[in-house]
Amino acid sequence: TNTAKLSLSGRTVTITREAGALLDASVSLPSILTRNLEITYAPLIAGIPLSSARYEFGTIPAAQSTITLKVTGTPTGGLELCLPLSNALVSEAGSRPLTLTRYEGVGWNALPDAERRDMSICAPAVSSGAFAAAYIVPQLGPASNLTATPGDAASTLVLRWTPGNDATRHWLAGIKQSDLDAGNTTSLIWTAADNSDTHTLTGLESGAEYVFAIAAGLGAEWSAWSPLARGTPE
Repeated sequence: TNTAKLSLSGRTVTITREAGALLDASVSLPSILTRNLEITYAPLIAGIPLSSARYEFGTIPAAQSTITLKVTGTPTGGLELCLPLSNALVSEAGSRPLTLTRYEGVGWNALPDAERRDMSICAPAVSSGAFAAAYIVPQLGPASNLTATPGDAASTLVLRWTPGNDATRHWLAGIKQSDLDAGNTTSLIWTAADNSDTHTLTGLESGAEYVFAIAAGLGAEWSAWSPLARGTPE
């Protein structure tokens, strides 16, 4: 354990780094302190699971960047914390966004305003807690609120929906209701959506009712189909 003391605006700042604590973890001090400040860097608290469905902290120990921060006399507005990013974690993340997370007692959550700075990840307004650098794992959710309304042109329908969470594409399925009732697939519509939340269908039979569903996709993963929506082109 190493301890250092310094003076800032007439106040004492005591900084302690316990054995095994992550090197290069740092906090930025405000220019003015109204009381003494004690900062301790410690290893991740035993018993905190380094796992989450939403965040990945590194599949090998060498990729992981974690710290327990203990602060006494936290200044108004908190402190800015920066953790180093390992090459291994950056490589694992690829194009997925990196963030700084905090363990909230039942799970890990990303800190607001976390940002990457070269090979560090930083966040403002922190105090005591357990922190870890992580990349966000996409969580595919289903599309919802599907509607089908007549378009401006004859024989068209405009489909609108709320995109599935983290979806990169959507797929539409539709059929004329009378064909569905008769077990006839002549009017079956099966197509990728043109946009993330809208798609216009043309060449439909005016006055005929159609029924639609939409699924959200992420890579090779697909969500369940949405509830059905009905529409009749003019």
